[in-house]
Amino acid sequence: MKSACFVNQKPRATPPFSLRRAGARVKISSPDHARGFLHPERHVPPTCQTHRRNRLNVLFRTCRRRAGAVSMLLFVLLFLHGADTRAGQAELSGLSVAESDGSLALSLGLTGAITPEMREGVLSGIPLTFSFTISLSAPRGLWFNKTLADIEVLHTIKYDTLRKEYTVTRTPGRPFVTHSREEAENALCRVENLPLAPLALLAKGKSYHIKARAGMDEMKIPEDFRYVLFFKSNWEFDTGWTTIDFYY
Repeated sequence: MKSACFVNQKPRATPPFSLRRAGARVKISSPDHARGFLHPERHVPPTCQTHRRNRLNVLFRTCRRRAGAVSMLLFVLLFLHGADTRAGQAELSGLSVAESDGSLALSLGLTGAITPEMREGVLSGIPLTFSFTISLSAPRGLWFNKTLADIEVLHTIKYDTLRKEYTVTRTPGRPFVTHSREEAENALCRVENLPLAPLALLAKGKSYHIKARAGMDEMKIPEDFRYVLFFKSNWEFDTGWTTIDFYY
C-alpha cells in the first residue's frame, strides 16, 4: 500500500472575499474595508465643507424663489395701479339732449383719454379708435326698463406723415381733415347731435333714462401694430357708465 507524498505541496491561497448564502452581506478583505468606504451598510459622514456647500445651495434656491415671487407681486401691483389711474382720468362730461330733425339727439364730450403715448403712436402712423356706447330706455316701475335705442359710435384718428394732416373718421358722419392736432383731438373726443330715436317713440310727460360710456380697445387696432403696442404702456381705458334722466 502506497503512502501519499506531500513533498513541495503549497497551501491553498485564501480568496480575497467569500460569499455566504444569497442575500448575505459581502465581506471585502482590503484596507478600505476596515475604514468603511466599501461597506454597503455603513454611511460615511460628509465633511464640514460639504455641509456648508449644501446650506449655501439651499439658501440660494430659496432666495431666488422669493425674489421671483416678490417681482411678480410688484409687477401686478404696478399694473393694477396704472390701470386704476388710467381709468380714473378718462371721463364723460357735458351729456345733453335736444330735438333735431324729428329725433332725440345726444351730445357729449370725453376728457382725459388721450395720453402722450397715444399721441406718439398716432404720429408714428398707428390709427387710434375710440368707441362710444349709448343706450336710451324708458323706466317701467318694478319691471325692467324698455330699451328704445342701443348705439355704438366709433371715432378713428389717422395721421398722414407725407401731408402732415390728421383725418378723423366718425360713424355716422363725414371725415374731418385738419392740420391742427388740437382740432383733430377735439373731433375725436366729441359727439355732437347724435340721433338716438324718433320723437314719435317718446311720450309727453314721461321720464327717460340715458347711459353712455367710452373706451378704447386694443383689438380695434390693426394687427400689424399690436406687437408694437405690447411693449408700450396700457392703451386700454373705460370710463364706465355715465347716466342722465330727463322728462320729455
